[in-house]
Amino acid sequence: MKGLIFVAVLWSGIVQAKPVSPKEGVRISNDRMSFLFETFDGSDRMKCRHFLEREDNPYDWTVKCEDGKGRFRKFTVHLAVSRYRHPSPPEVTYEVLYWVDGNGATSLYDFDTDGGLRTVNANQSITGEESGLRMVLRLN
Repeated sequence: MKGLIFVAVLWSGIVQAKPVSPKEGVRISNDRMSFLFETFDGSDRMKCRHFLEREDNPYDWTVKCEDGKGRFRKFTVHLAVSRYRHPSPPEVTYEVLYWVDGNGATSLYDFDTDGGLRTVNANQSITGEESGLRMVLRLN
């Protein structure tokens, strides 16, 4: 009987637990980011344009890069930024997902106060190449 009461109390505590750090999506506007395709040895660079693939999905972007000499590259970028608030330091954590053509990384940035994340500079390697797609994202 004591075991049953313990399980009931434990279950009650689990069911009533609330998340300490609710996730908030951070809206990314088109004019706050830029992309540059470049080889790692610096021999080749292409400026890029980007646009949402679908208006109902704020995370997937098409990125088209051109060098002005007829060479062209196209990528699919998945980009998501979330903010988590905490009751004690670090007060805020930003999570940034940056994926190019299905390969990517997730990065976490902690802040003691809610001053905010200003700029993210990221470079994602292109599979099978010695090149990357560099992104600059301005959030503030």
